[in-house]
Amino acid sequence: MYNIIFVDDEQRVLDGLKRMLYKRRNEWNMVFAISGEEALSRMNDISFDLVVSDMRMPKMDGAELLSHVKERNPSIIRVVLSGQMDQITALQALSVSHQFLMKPCDPKKQELIIESLLALRSLTSTPEDIVYTGSYGKIPLLANQIQNIKEQLNNPELSTTALISLIEALPSVVAKVLQVANSSFSGFDRGTATVESAIKAVGSHLIRSILTSDLTINIIDNTHAVDSRIMSYVQEKSLLTAKIAASLSCNQEHAGTAFACGLLHRIALYPFLEHTRLTESHVFINNRQHLRLSAYMAGLWGLPSNLVMCLQTAAEKELLNNHATHFDAAHALHIADYLTTHQLSPHYQDISNWITNPTDQSFLDGLTTHSKWSEWVSLAEGIHSGTTSLRT
Repeated sequence: MYNIIFVDDEQRVLDGLKRMLYKRRNEWNMVFAISGEEALSRMNDISFDLVVSDMRMPKMDGAELLSHVKERNPSIIRVVLSGQMDQITALQALSVSHQFLMKPCDPKKQELIIESLLALRSLTSTPEDIVYTGSYGKIPLLANQIQNIKEQLNNPELSTTALISLIEALPSVVAKVLQVANSSFSGFDRGTATVESAIKAVGSHLIRSILTSDLTINIIDNTHAVDSRIMSYVQEKSLLTAKIAASLSCNQEHAGTAFACGLLHRIALYPFLEHTRLTESHVFINNRQHLRLSAYMAGLWGLPSNLVMCLQTAAEKELLNNHATHFDAAHALHIADYLTTHQLSPHYQDISNWITNPTDQSFLDGLTTHSKWSEWVSLAEGIHSGTTSLRT
């Protein structure tokens, strides 16, 4: 049975939640707290799986409460359920919550979101995975990257196309922008899967604040060579994988999904950067685990289900085999992931033993005999060298 705690300073809101969720009492052990202080006290006695908190509360507000929860037990899934939020409040919520819902929230929708969040745990392998991914909050960026962002944003002639390119080059920023765009804060229905549509949903003003605010950015020390190199590798690999996966896809819909998942397929490395120094054991893990944890994180943030499913499918040999009758975004991602790893390895020889990609060999054995294998390799090489344009 899952343990869930709801926190709100209005008793009528808590009473409404009790009535609405009464039917789930045999599946969820639910606790209702009238303040942040009471919630933290209850957490001393019960190990909770998920917390749903209001933002505007006296004494200890939701941001402070969830910050304490994140520090004390990062494995707890954190959801904000609140009324209208100004920009500062929204930015505060961004770094400490996985999802945020706006009041009034449709009861059935809220119930389904809670249910889907709890179901995501099946994508994690170990309790350590849940702790590390749960500890992720702010966007990890190198100091020189932040400087470059500020310089570009200060350019009065910066176009929307240039802003999109700036964001797509930074997978951790892509993830955060999509998280906001798929939350109730944007005012749009969930389903935003591209940076372009995210900017339209959220607005360029908030996007600029996300890219520059101390509330959302975590500066990574440039002097630590391994961290810097790994970040450079993940960023270059993610964008290249996205381009190749989109070009390998059979139609525009699959291409869009493959491109987005290519940008996100290594986000599971970022929690380690924020939480502690990267070590070889963090990076040199099975390729499937990377993809599975990235799917878990995408699901936590409320990203579209087709992106979560694509990342998950690309990680699972069995699921890929079930899709063998047609070539979809997950196949394209799986192949592009393999190709980019081997293309980039010569450029990152200092960390090459960290980034070896143990992709499922039996799947690849089947692909390398595919009639289009040579065409795919040539296409990928052309995109990497810049001689081939993105094809969708």
